[in-house]
Amino acid sequence: FLNNVKEAMRVTTLRPIVRNNEGSGNGTDGIVIRGTAFPGDGALNIFPNSLPYVIESGVYTTLSVADGGDLTIKPGVVFRNKHDAIIEVAGVLRIEGNNAEDVLLTSLTDSASSTWRGIEVKSTGTLLGNGFTLRYAGQGCWRRSPCAGILVNGGRVELQNVLIEKNRDAGIRLNGSIGSYFTDVSFVGHQEPLAQATGLVLINSDIGTDTLHFADNAIGVSVTNSTVSVSDPSTITYSGNFIDA
Repeated sequence: FLNNVKEAMRVTTLRPIVRNNEGSGNGTDGIVIRGTAFPGDGALNIFPNSLPYVIESGVYTTLSVADGGDLTIKPGVVFRNKHDAIIEVAGVLRIEGNNAEDVLLTSLTDSASSTWRGIEVKSTGTLLGNGFTLRYAGQGCWRRSPCAGILVNGGRVELQNVLIEKNRDAGIRLNGSIGSYFTDVSFVGHQEPLAQATGLVLINSDIGTDTLHFADNAIGVSVTNSTVSVSDPSTITYSGNFIDA
């Protein structure tokens, strides 16, 4: 896809298989994507391309998984999302990397000069994430609403081999989450706003952990009315935070 005025490609449903596409010289060198994975769709997949996927801003431009829906992001996928872009999860979202660099979810410029809202896991939702990096999210939430790179409101997450870095307000915020589990997850560089940015926020939640690292955050972890089960306390490490916990 070459030299188009707008984006290289626009996808408005998650049913087509989109893979191995290239492009340059376009208004947006990316695949603008939106749509919802519904229960009747079966298991849907997002495959890698040389072009990144782009979620736009706006009420009708979200990428979402409905209650009962199932969506998988495959290794090699890159998302570069616009301001206020969000992935909403009421069903099951799977991210199937192996190492943190296998899948990237970031802002349009992959820098602090542009940000996006992040992933929201709703009360019926489950995020099963292995091998990905999420950064420069946590921006654009409704007024006085808490933001985070991954915001979990009553849903459940299972994360392994994940890097959460440089998000606004919080890297991951769990509110009323029971049964979430983190293995080999790093929370790095959450410093905006400086007085309160936190790597991991737990509120009224019950989670298990094995190997967490908190580095260069304003606050490493904040726990309120929550239970944290740790297999080995020595695997929870802190470095360079203004306040560890």
